[in-house]
Amino acid sequence: MIRLLLVAALAACLLSCDAVESAPVVAIVGARLYNPPSPGFDHSVVIVRGGRIAAFGSQQETPVPAAAEKVNGLGKVVMPADSSRPLASGGPADLLLVSGDPRGSYTVERRMRDGQWVQR
Repeated sequence: MIRLLLVAALAACLLSCDAVESAPVVAIVGARLYNPPSPGFDHSVVIVRGGRIAAFGSQQETPVPAAAEKVNGLGKVVMPADSSRPLASGGPADLLLVSGDPRGSYTVERRMRDGQWVQR
């Protein structure tokens, strides 16, 4: 009986991992990353998979998956929608893609909630 439960648990885990891997992937490429309290940097990549932040970093260090929907962020700033919650791998993909200064006056170009682009 225990063996059957272990096999069922392993199968469920493998199926859920496969679902995350096959979830749509979005890559925001080239934007300035603003992620307080960390210092921001230009030419970033933010990878979103299954409504979560899968990875983020510089374009030199963060590979873009081949099947990703690529969003051109050049000249824009990508930042957490809630500035009190910095981006973290595995964290919710609640993002803003903005033009202007994120510390002052900016215009929201696109808004992402739980990994999905939504109306402003």
